[in-house]
Amino acid sequence: MRDCQTRGLRCVMIVGLIMMTAVLASCSSERSTTASAVMSQVAGGISEQGFVQVMDETVWFHDLKSGKSAALLCQNKSACKDNPYYKYDTDGYQIVATAIYKDNLYTFVLNSVNETTLYRMKPEVDGREKIASIPWQVSSGNVLFHDGQAYFSGVQYIIDENGAAGSDNQILTIIRVDLEAGKVTELGEQHHYEGGSSIDSISLADDKLRYRYVYAEMTEEQREALVQGQLKIEESVHLLKAQFYEIQLRTGESKVILEGKDYPGISMEGDASYAYFINEQQTKVFQVSLDDFQQTDLFEGETIYALNNGLLPGTGLFFSQGIQNETKYYYDFKKNKVIEINLPDTSFPILAFDNWLAAGKMIDGKYQQVYMTIEDYIAGSNQYITMKKS
Repeated sequence: MRDCQTRGLRCVMIVGLIMMTAVLASCSSERSTTASAVMSQVAGGISEQGFVQVMDETVWFHDLKSGKSAALLCQNKSACKDNPYYKYDTDGYQIVATAIYKDNLYTFVLNSVNETTLYRMKPEVDGREKIASIPWQVSSGNVLFHDGQAYFSGVQYIIDENGAAGSDNQILTIIRVDLEAGKVTELGEQHHYEGGSSIDSISLADDKLRYRYVYAEMTEEQREALVQGQLKIEESVHLLKAQFYEIQLRTGESKVILEGKDYPGISMEGDASYAYFINEQQTKVFQVSLDDFQQTDLFEGETIYALNNGLLPGTGLFFSQGIQNETKYYYDFKKNKVIEINLPDTSFPILAFDNWLAAGKMIDGKYQQVYMTIEDYIAGSNQYITMKKS
């Protein structure tokens, strides 16, 4: 990334936009019932086999069947040379996403700007296999595995005449990788936006891929206020706009199926069936069908805010009331009921798949990532799994 000191106020503005997009646009929320595994840069990976997490420069795996944890891969040879657990000795590199899928460990490794390599290895076998060289980086949002394919939001940073790249000038699109052939395919639109944009809410259903593109739209006065630090989060949340796209996977045809600006309020996340919104007063959440565009009110509250990984498609929606309020709330789609969650020392979910979610928790004064069933989390239970080094 470019040095902000050489960029002046514009860099400050872009950093503000990126933070605003990440915090308020609920980037990266995937719990698709059609996916077989899901991973993120922040939380590691969850699949039907178990959890993968990077700790102390080592990739660890918790097997749900055996209930045991094991180290699979050391990320940095110099830092892990005395680590007795790692299976493969390699020079340092940057893992940006990893998960277990069909008995294999898949790792996306960032080699350089706009260059990522996807590797596969068996957990009990030394060595790794290169699957694909990808001329994109894994952007914000999650990686979904399904039917032998990996799907994710890819980003390419535009290199200027000085050879520098920055998040204020980038291209975003959906990338598909065939896990057997290694073929890399760009799907749908290329979104070129100067900062503050993201792709999230990737879902798969009926040979279609749907996603949300989030961007900031503001006047020059609002941009100046953002640069000067005079634009509050409560005000800037209304500047984020969204478009919901659909891609036909067989033909590659792409189109906007819903324009967020047509619905007054704040765009939340989306799934394969619905887009979700908060009204302008932030007192009501409603959904809009992505098929017949019917609008349905869901629940009411006070100063409602969307959350990262807040949407559990077909199940429910996590949210907060007030930007500083740490109380957790959950709306159950089936029960049509808002539930207050009593977990004061646990974060909101950072990743979810099937019946499991990952969250941060204070344990003996130290922040750790834990895994809980969705039912236990909503019930405020203290039942959780941690990655046990052994």
